[in-house]
Amino acid sequence: MQKPCVARHPFDASGPQPSLSDALVAWATLAFVRESGQSTAAFNDLAYSPGSPGRVFRLDDDGLLSRMFALSELTDGKLVYNDQAGIRQVYWGGDGGDALAGDLLRRAFEDMR
Repeated sequence: MQKPCVARHPFDASGPQPSLSDALVAWATLAFVRESGQSTAAFNDLAYSPGSPGRVFRLDDDGLLSRMFALSELTDGKLVYNDQAGIRQVYWGGDGGDALAGDLLRRAFEDMR
């Protein structure tokens, strides 16, 4: 018996998700950090916690890490990835969250055109 052909969604498997906008991942990272009530989020939390960008978008570690390197430039330094002494985390200064979130979403939708 032949199995039925099922269309696969692009995010069915974990990986780098190249069609995913960096700005959308930045928006999700900002939302995750803001929701935590903290000014920092560990990379592992961003990758594996429920509701995190890594889990929501099914990004593998390398795919998420490459997006983290773009954070500072995308957010004019308001959201920064840091890897120092083996501690990988994202830092948010706590200011302009709503305006920054709106800007990132706007860019994400522009990227989809």
